[in-house]
Amino acid sequence: KEKEKTLELNKEYYEFRKNIFFDMLNKDLNKEIISYEGILYLIDIIKEKLCFISPINKKYDYIKTEINNILDTKYIRQLILNEVFEFNNLINIFNFMIETIKKFQSEDFDNKIQEIENIIKNSLLDEKCEINKILPLIMRNLIDIIEEIEKQVICFRNKINNIK
Repeated sequence: KEKEKTLELNKEYYEFRKNIFFDMLNKDLNKEIISYEGILYLIDIIKEKLCFISPINKKYDYIKTEINNILDTKYIRQLILNEVFEFNNLINIFNFMIETIKKFQSEDFDNKIQEIENIIKNSLLDEKCEINKILPLIMRNLIDIIEEIEKQVICFRNKINNIK
């Protein structure tokens, strides 16, 4: 009973911290001189989480390599600093994240993924799009889905380890 209460408090604290982070991200993206550090940080988190939920067998290492190559925030940061990061780069990154999530997700997340794809297609690709408002929404939804998949993977791996 006490452990449940502690876990619930930890979950609430984590959600509180996540909300503060996204509030700060919104402020950073709406400054006169926009800071993309928060987005880069989230791409790093997503990269690590995608690597974690990918299969652990050596024969699937190519998946982790692909994730690390495409979500390489050092490279993305250089593109941004050199002012050669293009909108298509962003769309490609989101499409890669979504396709990678689809490889690992259960059908429980189909609607949520479809929702994100619709946001990208209908809002992000709209010429009148306020990208600074759409980016946090997309990133938050991606993180939420990945964290749910991560919980399922942890549960599954624990079951497998208990069988051995």
